[in-house]
Amino acid sequence: MSRFAGKTVIVTGSSDGIGAQTAFQFATEGANVTITGRRAQNLEDLKQRIVKSGISASSIHIVVGDITNVDVQKAIVEETVSKFGKLDILVNNAGAVFDEPQHIGTTSPNAVELLDKNIDLNLKSVLSITNIAKPHLIATKGEVVNISSIASLKFGRTRYVYYSIAKAGLDQLTRAQALELIAHGVRVNCVKLVTYIYHISQIII
Repeated sequence: MSRFAGKTVIVTGSSDGIGAQTAFQFATEGANVTITGRRAQNLEDLKQRIVKSGISASSIHIVVGDITNVDVQKAIVEETVSKFGKLDILVNNAGAVFDEPQHIGTTSPNAVELLDKNIDLNLKSVLSITNIAKPHLIATKGEVVNISSIASLKFGRTRYVYYSIAKAGLDQLTRAQALELIAHGVRVNCVKLVTYIYHISQIII
């Protein structure tokens, strides 16, 4: 299959789980893919898995770093365009829950810090890297896919409240980005996932 032949894709948060499988699927369907995350060995393992499927190693680029760091965001975009010549699709997948399960709702003494951490990763990093990538996406009339969660839906919850706030913000950001960028031929969409658990100690939704 080669649905994405000739396309260049960035998948953030692709060292594990859904991000890794998304990157694998793009690569095996013909795309050049930049994979990113904090776990260098996981990214290398993913690259080798892609290569073993018959894809050239030259089609995969690795950027290791914290997606909340603006310098890392710039490196992801700039290195991708430098290596592959363009950017067609940005998948904003990186996300995680920062919570203290022993505290219900917003009762944690660290509530503001937890909210900040959730917003930094799940919302602000998406806004920032998309703005960095914007000129390149406009040039190719590309696409942005923001990975959100059913946690953002309109019902109250006392677990993962800070994460839910961040993902609700991401939904609204997606709407604003879509209205802004469609004028330049760039489509922006959001995919809401159900709960996805990997490892024993971390939850990504």
